[in-house]
Amino acid sequence: MSTFAEEAAAQYIDGVPGSLHLTDTSVAHGVEAGANHSKDDVILQPQPTRDVNDPYNWSTWRKHKTLFATAFYVFTCGFCCSTVYSGYAQIEAEKGISYSTLTQGTGYLYGFYGWAGPFLIPLALKYGHRPLYFLSLFPMFAMTIWVPWIKTDGQWIASRIIYGTFGTACESMNEVSIAMIYFAHERGYYIGIWTIALYFGAFLAPICSGYIFEAGGLDAVMYFTSGMLALGIAVIFFCFEEVNYNRHPAHHDADAKVTRSSTPEKGDPTFAGVGAAHDEIRLGQDRHLVGTPHSYWYTLGMFRETYCTNQQMLAAMWRPWYLMFRFPCVFYAGFSLGLSLCIYTIMTGTIGTVLNAAPYNFSSGATGLVYIGPLIMACVSGPLTGLAGDWLVLRSARRNGGVREPEARLWVNVFCAVIIPPAFILWGVGAVHGVHWFGLEMALIWIGSYVVVQAGVSCAYILDCYKELALEVMIAAVIIRNSMSFAIGYAVAPWLAGMGIQNTYLTMGFAGCAFVLSFLIIVWKGKNWRAESKEIYWNFVATSASAH
Repeated sequence: MSTFAEEAAAQYIDGVPGSLHLTDTSVAHGVEAGANHSKDDVILQPQPTRDVNDPYNWSTWRKHKTLFATAFYVFTCGFCCSTVYSGYAQIEAEKGISYSTLTQGTGYLYGFYGWAGPFLIPLALKYGHRPLYFLSLFPMFAMTIWVPWIKTDGQWIASRIIYGTFGTACESMNEVSIAMIYFAHERGYYIGIWTIALYFGAFLAPICSGYIFEAGGLDAVMYFTSGMLALGIAVIFFCFEEVNYNRHPAHHDADAKVTRSSTPEKGDPTFAGVGAAHDEIRLGQDRHLVGTPHSYWYTLGMFRETYCTNQQMLAAMWRPWYLMFRFPCVFYAGFSLGLSLCIYTIMTGTIGTVLNAAPYNFSSGATGLVYIGPLIMACVSGPLTGLAGDWLVLRSARRNGGVREPEARLWVNVFCAVIIPPAFILWGVGAVHGVHWFGLEMALIWIGSYVVVQAGVSCAYILDCYKELALEVMIAAVIIRNSMSFAIGYAVAPWLAGMGIQNTYLTMGFAGCAFVLSFLIIVWKGKNWRAESKEIYWNFVATSASAH
């Protein structure tokens, strides 16, 4: 496997990572081609094999079933770690655990979502995504059951650390699972679906748990949460089909070969043939698939085959630490993801303290209801901005001789830069001066929208840049993201105490806007940075598990 990968990587060593041939300039599209052929010029990237069981060749139903299971997994993880937010005051009263310890526990949880990634996620490279998703839910279930018996600060912190360790797949792996079944031209939209699931669970949990806290206390909330995790276990087992796929040279022999482009996902070592642009498979073309689709009962199995060597798996454990500092685009994506999570952490950390106090005096149940607005906005903004990003990428490729540059997607961040300052000013100033609760709700809606959009754009960008090392770069980005969240988890309480809600949110509003606008630097220098790292990148690809 590694020899095949090394030959292919050497063949494309001059290619800039992330720059790929996405549209065929010789094919009409849009108005010229008619409404039914508006994307006939789109080239499928990565180029699929002819095997009917290649995930890129799955039927729409098979893909959407797996997408649903992936989304439900991340929804479950996000939901079940967020059910406590609207009941912090009640937990403090029942358990004697201080507010600062509760927020620190959240910081540890999100921190280990990232830090555990290099140690657990590479197991999916060798054994597949399905076993890791399925088995990781059991320790999270156990930690949820344990919470009602927790009596000390240390036990609370320990439960959050263990939950975060085994929940790491929902941060680093879901996006990659999606990228392994959907092509480059549609990836942004389906990543947008993932962001809905990620924050839908986080926004929905306080709505549900608020009234459960009032009716049955912490014990009832945790038993309800454990039921959701049990449902997640069932969904993964019955609906998630393994997305890892061994692409051996045999898949490209004379009997089962599809002629490849000279620029498949820029050096993807799974695609060895070289041909002219007209040989590339475009959207809507017949792929002449061979083989028999696996039966449903077959797809329920696990550990049927391995997808890399032990050496490749071990390499994937240390490479993320190197990639986050060596590749500026990876650091930028991680920082952008971290900024969105920090803002979400600050938001959730102040909602209860503001609305439970005068002049609002909301109950736990009423406090949970304010998440409805952000939840609805997440459902709208996630896929819409994903579609907008895909459209920008296609438009840029058509104007660039058919070559896709990932930085085109980042212009969606203009929306984020516009909404951050007014949303934070409205929440910070409004909370201090007792503005009507609906004003605060509007601020939360726009903050929630920003969090979802920023996460989707950043994940899609990093996967566009370095698809061949998808898991490793996502692990690196999430380490940065969740380290920032961990720091904020410790800092948010003293920060708010020292500066007050108004000044804290004013600072975050303008600083956040400035940080989001840093995407302009990436648009300017991103391709140069990708080009400078190409030799290291392709050498990594040549020995990577992602090059199966």
